[in-house]
Amino acid sequence: MKSTLYLKFIIIYLILGFLSIFTIATLSSQLIKDSLIKNSGKALYTEATSFSSKYLSSYFVEQISKEDLNLQLSGLSASMHASAWFVDKNGNFIEYVSVFGQQAPESIPDFDPAEALMVGDSLTSDIRGARNAGLRSCWYNPHDLPPRPDIVPDYTIHALAELPPLLERI
Repeated sequence: MKSTLYLKFIIIYLILGFLSIFTIATLSSQLIKDSLIKNSGKALYTEATSFSSKYLSSYFVEQISKEDLNLQLSGLSASMHASAWFVDKNGNFIEYVSVFGQQAPESIPDFDPAEALMVGDSLTSDIRGARNAGLRSCWYNPHDLPPRPDIVPDYTIHALAELPPLLERI
C-alpha cells in the first residue's frame, strides 16, 4: 500500500512538473517576443526621429552634402541593423542605405501620397510638414500633450503599440 501511494505521488509530481515547464515556456516566449518588439520599435523610432531632426533638415537647406547624408545613413543602418530610405512625396528615393547589400528601387512602385501616413511626435515639424506635403498624419503623443488648434493631425496615438491596429483600420 505504501509503495502504491508513493508511486502515485511521484507520477503526480512528474505531471505537475511537466505542466509547469510547458506553461512557463509557452507564456514566457510570447512575453519576451512582445517585449523585444516594443523595445526595438522604441529604439528604432528614437534613432530615426533623432536622425531626421539633425540631418534631413540640414540636407534640405543644403547645409550638408549628399555624401555626408549617406555617411550618416550608413551609420544609422549599421547600428540599427535596418535599411534606411528617404523618399520624397512622389515616392522617389532621395538617399538610401540597405543592409545585406539589398538594392532599393529607383522609386516606390505605384506610390500614392494619398495612401501614405506620416507618423511623428512633433506637431510643428512632423505633422505640419505632412500637411504641407499633402500627406495624412498621425501624431505620436506619448506624454498626452494638449493639441494645438492650428495644427490638427488626422490621427493621434499615445503608444507605438497603437500604430499597427491603426494601419490595419485605415
